[in-house]
Order: sequence, then C-alpha cells, then structure tokens
Amino acid sequence: MRDSESAPEYFLKMKELCSSGKIEDAALMHYVIKGINDRQENKTILYGCKNLFEFKEKLKVYEVIKSDYAKSKAVFDKTKARYDSNPRFNSFDKLKPKQEHDDRFNSKNESANKVKSSGGFERMKYNNFESRKSKFCFNCGDPNHISRFCVHKNKGFKCFECGALGHKASECEKTKSKPEVATLDVKFKPRLDNKVTIEDISVNSLIDTGSQATLLRKSVFDKLNICKLYPLNLSLSGFGKCKVNPLGYFKGNIKIDDFKCNADIYVVENNVMSYDVIVGMNVLMQGETVINEDGIVIKEKFQRIEEVDSLSVLPMDVTPNEVELNIGPDIPNIFKDKVQQSILNYVPHKTKTTDVELNILVKSNEPISHQPRRLLFSEKKIVQTQVAEWLEQGIVEPCSSEYSSPVVIVRKKDGTPRVCIDYRRLNKVVVKDRFPLPLIEDILDRLQGSRVFSTIDLKNAFFHVDVNKDSRKYTSFVTHEGQYQFLKVPFGLCNSPAVFQRYINTIFRPLINDGIVLPYLDDIIILSSSFEEGIERVERVLSIASEYGLEINFNKSHFLKKRIEFLGHVVEDGKIFPSTLKTKAVLNFPEPANLKQIHSFLGLTGYFRKFIPKYSTIARPLSDLLKKDRKFKFGEEERISFNQLKLMLAEKPVLRIYNPNYETELHTDASLEGYGAILMQKSPDDKNFHPTYYMSKKTTDAEKKYSSYELEALAVIEAVKKFRVYLLGIPFKIVTDCSALEKTMQKKDLVTRVARWALLLEEFDYVIEHRSGTRMTHVDALSRFPIDIFCISFDNILPRLKSAQDNDNEIKAIKELLRISAYENYCDRNGILYKFVEGKELVVVPDSMQTEIIRNAHERGHTGVKYTEKHLQDYYYIPKLRQKVEKIISNCVHCILINQKRGKKEGLLHPLQKEDTPLHTYHIDHLGPLESTNKNYKYVLAIIDAFTKFVWIYPTKSTTSAVVIAKLEIQKAVFGSPFQIISDRGTAFTSGDFADYCAKEKIKHHAITTGLPMDRLNVSTRPSYQFFQNYPWKIQISGISSQMNYSKQ
Repeated sequence: MRDSESAPEYFLKMKELCSSGKIEDAALMHYVIKGINDRQENKTILYGCKNLFEFKEKLKVYEVIKSDYAKSKAVFDKTKARYDSNPRFNSFDKLKPKQEHDDRFNSKNESANKVKSSGGFERMKYNNFESRKSKFCFNCGDPNHISRFCVHKNKGFKCFECGALGHKASECEKTKSKPEVATLDVKFKPRLDNKVTIEDISVNSLIDTGSQATLLRKSVFDKLNICKLYPLNLSLSGFGKCKVNPLGYFKGNIKIDDFKCNADIYVVENNVMSYDVIVGMNVLMQGETVINEDGIVIKEKFQRIEEVDSLSVLPMDVTPNEVELNIGPDIPNIFKDKVQQSILNYVPHKTKTTDVELNILVKSNEPISHQPRRLLFSEKKIVQTQVAEWLEQGIVEPCSSEYSSPVVIVRKKDGTPRVCIDYRRLNKVVVKDRFPLPLIEDILDRLQGSRVFSTIDLKNAFFHVDVNKDSRKYTSFVTHEGQYQFLKVPFGLCNSPAVFQRYINTIFRPLINDGIVLPYLDDIIILSSSFEEGIERVERVLSIASEYGLEINFNKSHFLKKRIEFLGHVVEDGKIFPSTLKTKAVLNFPEPANLKQIHSFLGLTGYFRKFIPKYSTIARPLSDLLKKDRKFKFGEEERISFNQLKLMLAEKPVLRIYNPNYETELHTDASLEGYGAILMQKSPDDKNFHPTYYMSKKTTDAEKKYSSYELEALAVIEAVKKFRVYLLGIPFKIVTDCSALEKTMQKKDLVTRVARWALLLEEFDYVIEHRSGTRMTHVDALSRFPIDIFCISFDNILPRLKSAQDNDNEIKAIKELLRISAYENYCDRNGILYKFVEGKELVVVPDSMQTEIIRNAHERGHTGVKYTEKHLQDYYYIPKLRQKVEKIISNCVHCILINQKRGKKEGLLHPLQKEDTPLHTYHIDHLGPLESTNKNYKYVLAIIDAFTKFVWIYPTKSTTSAVVIAKLEIQKAVFGSPFQIISDRGTAFTSGDFADYCAKEKIKHHAITTGLPMDRLNVSTRPSYQFFQNYPWKIQISGISSQMNYSKQ
C-alpha cells in the first residue's frame, strides 16, 4: 500500500485488480491485510471478517483509529520539539528545584496574582514573571538580561532553531520540510514463476493479469531469429504513469507450462523492465486462468480447474492511435490489421520531384487587376490568419504583380468560413489546358478484370503541384494587408484540375503501365485480384506517395472493397452493369394523383418520344385523361402505361452509356418542391441527344426561401457536383430556363452563397444557354416530383450495421439458423442479415441502431410520419416501424417549434408578449408571512424567469418596495435587468419608488390580477415549506430553490 493511500482506497484498488481472475473473498482480504504497511498488532482489528462488507467496515474503523493516533502523535512531537529546542524553556529548567510549598504554585499566592480580564477569563499578572529569580531576554534568549536592555534589539529576533538573528523560529528556512522520496521495502513471496517459452526459448517471466499486452525485452527478441518486426504507433502506460514506446510487435508462439497459444508480442527496450517477458491478458484470455498462493495454472478453455485468487502488478493500458478506416465489410481481420499498420506507418517525406508545373498562357497581354474588396472586421481576421498560414507553409509569397484577383469569403455547408480567390476574369483569358482523358471502354475493361479495389483521396490536392516561376504573377491576389502570389497551384483556376491529373499520372506512371493504378481526374484507384495482392499494391502505392510527399486523407479513402461504382457503372465479382442510381429519379417517379402530375410526367416522357417505339400507343391511356370533360381515374390500364414508360426511359435506346468524347449538355430546372437534372450526350449514331444520367432532389426548408435565380443556380451546382466525374476536363453546355442565371454569374459582386457556387464552377469548361420553359418539360417534371432525398449511402453504414448485428443476440440466432437451413424470409449476404418483404430485400436493423436510422431519415427533410415510414420501408426492416417513427418525430424539437398551434391560445385574454429568450421577463411576488426566524425574517420574495421557469427565492423581513428593489439589484449584478416585470397589485409593486426604479432601469412593469405563474409557483412551494417546518425555514431556502429548479415545470 502506498503512503498516500488510505486503507479503503487500497482495498478498492486490490479488488479491481483481482476482478480479472477468479478470487475468493478470504484470499482478497488476506492480501489486503498483508499489503497494509503497519505493525501487526495494529492490524488485528481487521481479522475475523466473514464477508467483504464486514471487512470494508472494519477498514473504515481502522483508518479512523490510525488517523486519530497520527494527529495526537503529531501534536505531541511538535510540542516536545519546541520545548526541547527553545532556550526560554531551558532557562526555566535552570531554576532551583520546586519545593513542596513553592510560592509560585501556592494556591493562595496564585489566586492573588490572577485578575479578571474584560472577557471574564483569568490571566496571570506580568510581575509574576518579574518576580522570578532568573531572568532572560525575549529578543536573543540570553538569561543575563531582559529584552529592553538587549544590545541586539535592532537586529531583530533571534531564531531559537538555528541561532541566527533577524527571524523567528517559525520563519526559519532550515526547519521547512524538504522533499523526500518514500521507499517501501516489502518482501513478496515468489509467485507466478511458471515455466514460459517463446518460440522454444525459455525466458524469465512475470504473469500479469493487470496488463493488456504481452511485452518482451529486445535482447530476448534478438535471439528468436524472427526476421520481421512490424512497426506500429501506440503508447504503453502503467509504469509509474510514464509512457513507453514499443519498438514493434510480432506474432509469436507462447508456451506456459502445458498451455500453448499464438499472440501479438510487443518488443520494448531492455531497461523498461527487469523480466524477459511480461505475459498479459491477450495471452491469458485465450485459456482458463486460475491463481492461488502457490502459483498460477493455465489450461485450455472449458477444462475444469480449481477456482482460486489473483493478484497482479504493473497494470498497463495499450492505446493505439487508430485511424478511422473505410475497409470492405467482408475483409478478414488479418488484412484489416495490415492495412491499419500500413496507414499508421505512412509519413509523407518528399525525396523525389517531377517536372510537372502549372504554366499559364493568356490570350491578351492586358493585365487584369482588382482593388481589394471591402471586408468586415471579422472577415479581415479570417483572411489574415489564412494568409499567414499559407506563408508559413510555403504556399504563397509576397509580390508586386500587375495582375491581381480579389479575395472572397465563402461559407461551407457547415457554416465555417473559407478564403477563396475570385479568378473568374482571369479564367476568361487563360488558354485552356486540354489534358486527354482515358477512354471509358478501356477503364471499364481494366475494372472488370479486377476483384478488389482501393481508392486514395488526397488532402489539398492542388497544393502538391508547383506553379512555374514565370506564371506566378497571374495567380496574384490582393488583400487589405498587401499582395501575394501562389507558389502552389490554387483552387479556382480553370487549368488546376488538368495539371493535377498530369502530375498524378507522372508520379504513378510505372504502376499505371503495369495495370496497378488507374487515375481518373482526382481519383486514384488501386486494382487487384485478391486481398493479398491488394495489400501488397496498397503498400507500393503508399511507398511512392510518401517519396513524393503526398498528403492522404485516409478518412475519405477506401480499402479492399469488392464492389466499386465508377462512371455510372457498378463493378463486382468481375461483372459490370449499369448503376441503378442513374435511373433512380425516373424509376421512382411517383404515380400521378391529378391531371397536373399527368401533364408533368408526359412532359418528361414526351421529350424522348422519338426514341420510344410506338410511344403514342403506349402513352394513350395517360394522354386520354387530359381530354376535356374526362373524369380523372388512374386505374390498372393507366398504371401499366405509366410503368412501361418509366422502364423505357431507363433502358436503351433512350438511355445511353456516357462517353467523354461525345458532345455533352447538362439540362437543369428548379422549383420550390425540388430540382432536377439530366446529363445528355449526342450520339454519333442518330445525331440526337440521349440521357445518360437522371438526378432529382427535394429542396430543404432553408432552400425553399431562395429566390428563383438562386434556386436555378442551386440546381446547376448540385448537378455539376453530382456529375463532376463526367464533366471535369471536357467542354459542356449548361441548359436552363432561367435567363438571369448567366448574367448573375458574371456580376462583379455576388452574395456569399452565390459567390461560393460561382467559384465552384470555375474548374469546369462550360457555357450557359437559356431555353424557354416549354422546351424544358423533361427536367421540369423531375424538379416538381423529387424523389431521391432518401437515397441511402450504404458504403458507410453497412459496416456499422454488420457490427451491430453481430452484437444482437436475436439476429445472431437467426444467422445460426440460416447456416443449417432456410429460415422464413431471411437471407445472409456477406455477413449482413436481410429480409424479403413484399418483394423487397431489406436490411434488418438491430435494436441498437433503429433510433439513429429513423432519426437520420426524418431529419433529411423533417417529413411527417407517413412519408418517413414509406421511405424507410424501401431500405430497412424495422419491426413496429410506424410506432417507433411516431415516437421519434413527436420528440423532434425542430418539428415541435415549426408545427406550433396557430391562432389564439386557449384561455388567455390579451396575453402579454414574452420573448423566447432567458432573462427577458420576470414574474415576482411575495410569500408569507411565515414563522419568524431568530433574525425576524418573515417573508419570501420569489422571482421566476418566464422562459426558463428558473426560480430565485430571497428571505425578507418585510414586503416594502425598498426591499424588492434591493433584491432586484442583486439580480442585476449577476444577470442584468430584465426587459419587463410582471407582478400582482401589491403595495410594494404599485408604489412610486418601484415605478421610478423601473423607469430608471427601462423595465416595463405589468401589474395584473392573481392567477399568473407566480401565484401557481407559490402554491407549489408551500408544501416544500411545510416539509421543512421542523427546521428554521431560512436556512432551507437554497434547498427549496434547488428542488424547484430541478423538478419538472
């Protein structure tokens, strides 16, 4: 037991340490008593306990006795030390021995020398000391004179500890406590010295149930002839709270007596520990461990062995610095570990360079220059911080170029600011860099020949590429502090994507030629045929990336996936087929419920009627509904026509495969309900534009407030982001029915939201064309009936679902049944349980993730119960879904605030206006009279905040306005004055003084009748006072206030 620990604390720590083994209570109590550093006779009180509860109570008694003894001893030692070292007391000892009838101790004489002090206590007369035959100096301690004749008086008091003048003994530096190192020499009985061998080499070992890891000294590892030691990035703690960094780890065979296993063994420096090996719980957990006073026994699990006790030393935690990885859900653990080790060991250390640089050529020699734009003070600080960071990282440098572009602050989706350079005017005069993209057919052929895929995402991708010295002047930008130019390729230049693609191709050229790496724009895809080959190729790519100093965003990278979606196709198990996402907006088009929706759907299908054989015949049941005086009826015949047309839009000859060499157009449209887009390409076969991809999305509540041109711009931006992989690097046309969009994008000053969108478009080579709405009915239908808001991305959620399913007992039982035979409508695919419901294959959601799944679906648009349930049923199987959706939506704060009751509130006549902010409105009132306290407190002033219902209660002696104002001043000192106060018509609140105070503090006062919240509060607080009636109620005020504030209002 440490000196700083109490006996109960030591007991709890020992109990926690021993919890990892099978320990009897008697053995635990024995070890605790033995570990307490005290004389045996003092510990006798702790013996004879029948259980741990009784033992713990005796430990408390022991601790009290020990504490009292320590205090008494400390007082005695201090008093004795002062007496022994103080010359004043030594001078008394020189007096002649006391006589039996000594006058100093004569009761008569003693009482004569006592006088009464003003406080009624007796004190000794001073001349009692003067009458002593032996005198001494209180200043220097000399017994030959008194202090007023002391020659050293001007030098200060003499220290009776060290003998020096100038300070007292209480101030002496030599008596101050000095730091000491407490040592504890406890001889433990040799234990846990089992015969341990590692790779057939016997080692000196310690079995430690408090250590999570197994450690080995480096000197022993060198004897094992193991060629490879895997590096890792983790820390070990437990050795006196210090950190130990292991040299690496290896998989080794360990034998303890007759028990054998294989485990990770961490190698540390020789000076870290005295044992050759410390065997931790990663080994002990593989067997059945039993410990007693004679030693330890480890056997194979499920063998019956004697249950005994455990005691461990050197508790240790292993804390790996893990990276959140996106790894295929069905990958074996051994490959996951290797991927993680490769990533943890990755350090970008630039040792190689390329000759790829950004060279900017302009069509005109006339410089493009801008004055710095006016920024808010807060925005100036943002720009200043960003520029300073760029300067420190070597990304920009000061300059005096004749070119200059302005800085603009844009907000990301999460609201955080981002500094961007507006290169729109410069991009118009820059000669475009046409970097050739690989053929789609070649890419798909290479993808089809692979089985396992990994993708690498780079941080600040463009900043890896240098700008040519002669071209830096064009990248110049101006701020309120000065002018700077980029040394690295900036975001927003039209040629940035092309030069980056050339840079990546140059770095990975050998791997590209070998068919290992497939770069496409800013995606780096690693191809392999198996997990083993995938690991090897990932390591090769990371090695090359490190040599060129590439910074990788591992959280957005994916490793060892069996399925990949690329350029509108899905590749899995060597097969390639079109992605369903490209046609989802059409195939999920809702059934029309009125003539307007029939018009919209026929507008979509009619645009492509020339590609659909017998279109008029197929569409006749729907078009007949538009005839005059025809009653709307959507029956079976209309439904067949509707579904057939949807399928035709999603298949050839309407839908075509994307090809970057074809002329491309992006058609967009927006409405308050949503926005839609169709990516179209001109086929060389029939010289017509065919759709290659459909997109549709619903607007959020915030987006519904956008102006019409902002909605149209939003549709363009979302479509460009969706189709970025298809549009980057090729010229294309944006077709919209908004005539103001093109002019808006050319404005010098834009609102922040549109400015961000405009800068996003600068990396594309596009032109905008306006077409009337009558020629855009195909996109208009998608914008008015958006359906893909609930499109679920399974890539990120499936691994978590699989993990949650593995921890769900009911789901695990179903999976076990499926291994034997078919069970109801369930199936197990790649370790994930699905259920067939009405022809749909749905993921079974375990209980632990149901709330999260439902809440995420609801919060995408804060839709109602019916709509949320409908779209969840397309992807997930959740029992009693309707009931759970209703419960979650009923507790949605956003929906509660939005869906407040409209109109007048029940039971309120002329309600007072109260703001939805704390400390805006106070309700105040008095409660009493109560039983008078010893200080004459008879009333309580209660103040309640109208919004939070928080209560303050002040005891008062009266109910005058002066008292009320004094308490409000206390409130004001902490919270400030409220905007309005509501009270009854008591005299304290209707007086002139209170009115003057409210006018002075600019507080609006409302005096109303009873029934306000304050009166109801008083009614509710009275039981609290009755509860405390046996005590002085004033001292219970804080408890009553806390009770009111913690209870439900």
